[in-house]
Amino acid sequence: MYPTITTKLQWLKMIQVKNCSRIINDDICPCATNLRKLYLKKPQIHQPSLRAERQIEVALKKYEECFTP
Repeated sequence: MYPTITTKLQWLKMIQVKNCSRIINDDICPCATNLRKLYLKKPQIHQPSLRAERQIEVALKKYEECFTP
């Protein structure tokens, strides 16, 4: 099985997400962890890709708020 261009782009986005200094419930930067998972998530058949993109936008806003003091 060979990776597609989309898979490679998702992987590159995922590895560029950095952790902040917050630790919540023994989890280092849960907002970054959640964003990484959403980048690698494949949209299901009954879930349109627009909904997945919206979830990424919301998680990205939370991720950006993590770095603001």
